[in-house]
Amino acid sequence: ILRDVTEQVALEDALRRQRELYAQVVESAPEAALIVDGGAIRYANASALRLLRYPALERLYGTRFLDHMAPEAEPVVVAALSAAGEGRLPPVQETRARRSDGTFVEVALRVTPMPYETEHLAQVTLYDLTERKEHEAALLRRDAILGAVAYAAERFLRESTWHDCIQ
Repeated sequence: ILRDVTEQVALEDALRRQRELYAQVVESAPEAALIVDGGAIRYANASALRLLRYPALERLYGTRFLDHMAPEAEPVVVAALSAAGEGRLPPVQETRARRSDGTFVEVALRVTPMPYETEHLAQVTLYDLTERKEHEAALLRRDAILGAVAYAAERFLRESTWHDCIQ
């Protein structure tokens, strides 16, 4: 008995190409992307390794995701992973991640449910907020300087002499 499997082979080939494309997109993403299964890391892209300062996936694979977050982040992370496990999309949270050298980095945490073979699989994306936080701090410094200049200018304009302003 012969059966034409041309269509099935074409579908399997298309699925394989789609998986390869997805893997390429995730691996080349500038954001840190991790797959977390039941709280354990099962995958991390190159950006995640750089952000968390790990030399290879083997050092992260199988470790508890919570061990790579700041202690104060635990309730937020647990709630986000729980929501994702129930198929809900939790809001993005700003928190801190712990690097392999023990230092911390400010991150935005996005946990996305990933229905697959287990109910607790989630895609975790970490966005490095270092540059944004530096810009925010610079803007706050500029605002403080401008506020001081405005205050000094206002006092100067109200006083009859400069000497009266600095007393």
